[in-house]
Amino acid sequence: MSDTIILMRHGKAQRPADDMLDMERRLTEAGKRSLAATLPYSLGLMPRRGSQVQVWSSPAVRAEQTARIMQRACKRHGAEVDADIRIVDSLWNQDAETFLSDVRACTADIVVAVGHNPFIEDVTAQLTGSRIDFATGGFAAIQLLDADSLPQTPEFPGRLLWFAQGPISQLWKTVVQMERVLGSAADTVQERLNAFFANPDDIETMHKFRVSIRTLRSLLAFVSPWQDGCQNKVLQKQLKDIVSVTSRLRELDVLTEQAQAMDGASPEFVEFCAQEAAAERDRVSKSLSSKKTTKKLESIVGELHDVHWRKRVNAEGLEHLEVRARFDELASELAADLEALDIADVERTHDVRKSAKRVRYDAEKFSSLVGDDAVSIARDMTAHQDNLGAICDARVNIDIINGFEMESLPEPIAWDLALLRAQNETFLYTTLRNA
Repeated sequence: MSDTIILMRHGKAQRPADDMLDMERRLTEAGKRSLAATLPYSLGLMPRRGSQVQVWSSPAVRAEQTARIMQRACKRHGAEVDADIRIVDSLWNQDAETFLSDVRACTADIVVAVGHNPFIEDVTAQLTGSRIDFATGGFAAIQLLDADSLPQTPEFPGRLLWFAQGPISQLWKTVVQMERVLGSAADTVQERLNAFFANPDDIETMHKFRVSIRTLRSLLAFVSPWQDGCQNKVLQKQLKDIVSVTSRLRELDVLTEQAQAMDGASPEFVEFCAQEAAAERDRVSKSLSSKKTTKKLESIVGELHDVHWRKRVNAEGLEHLEVRARFDELASELAADLEALDIADVERTHDVRKSAKRVRYDAEKFSSLVGDDAVSIARDMTAHQDNLGAICDARVNIDIINGFEMESLPEPIAWDLALLRAQNETFLYTTLRNA
C-alpha cells in the first residue's frame, strides 16, 4: 500500500467550447508555464530519494499534460519516478471507491494523482476531514494511515501533510500575450518587406516596411525591463542595421512627393526627383535582398518567436499592473517633453517625435495589457506628431537640396530646387515664429 498520496487538480485549461469535447480541452500556454515555474518549489517537502513515485492521471488531455509537467518536476526534485504515467478512469468518472481501492493496492511509496474538481476536493475531505478549495494546479499531500497498526480506528484514514495552492496563471498569461504581440510584429516586418519586393515602385510599400520596423523596435524598447538584456540589445541592433539602409530612400520619396505637389513645378524637375529616388530604390532593393540581410531578418523572426525573459519573469510571471505602470511612465515622460519642447532645437524635436510614435505604437499593440484608455491617452498626446513630422521633413528636404550640385544641373531643375528649398525654409520660419 502506498504511504502517501498527492491529490492534484489539473492546471489552467482552455475554456469549454461547443466544437470541443470536454475531455479534449488542453492547458493554456500560461497554464503550462505557471506549473513548470512553480512546481519545483511547491514540491519542497516531498522526499527526494528512497521513495518510489507513480504519477496517475485522468484520461482528459488537460490532466495528462499536467501529470507530465508534475512528473518532470518530481524528477528534477530528485525523486525516483516511474517512466510511464498511469491513466486512471476513476479520476475522470469521479469514482472515489475504485480510486482509493487502486491506491491501497499500489506498491509505490507515493502516488501523485491528477484529476478534476469536485473529485479532488471531495477525496481530500474524505481522507483528512479538511475541506480545501483547490485552484487549478493546487495539490495536497496526504499520509495514508494503516488502521491495523493503530490502537484505535481513526475517524479519517489520512493525515494532511501539506497543501500547495495552484499558481496564478494570469501572471504568465501576461508574458504569453507580450510574446504573441512581438511575434506578430516580427512577422509583419517580413510581410512588409515581401510587399516591397513585389511592388518596389509604390512609395507606400517602403513606408509601411519602415513603420513595421519602427513599431517592432518600439515594442522591444517597451519590454526591455523584462526581456533578456542580451537578446533585446542584439535584436535592436539588427533592426537598426536593416532600417538604416532605407533612410535615404524614404527622404527622397518625401522630396519627390513634395515636387509632385508643388504648383508650377517643371516636368524636368519632377522627373529628376523621381530618378534620384529610383536609383536609390535599386540600391536599397539589392541590399535588402542580399543573403546577409535575409539571414539577419530570419534570425530576428526566429528570436521573437522564442523570446528569452529575465529569470524573475520566468520564475514569477509578470503583474498586469506592472505593464500598465511602464506605459504610464513613458506617457508621462512624453507629456513633459512635449510641454518643454523648443522646436528650434533640431535634434530634440526629432527625438520627441520618435518618442511620440513609440508611445502610440506601444499603446496600440499592447492595448490588451495596458487598457483601451491608454490608446486614447497616447493619441491625445501625439496630436502634435504630424506637425513635428512636417518640421522634420522640411529640415531633411533642405539638407537634401543643399547636397545637390546646383551648378551642374539644368536651369529648370536648379530653379525648382531653389524654390522648393525656399518654401521649406518659409514653413520653418513661420512655424518657429508662431510656436
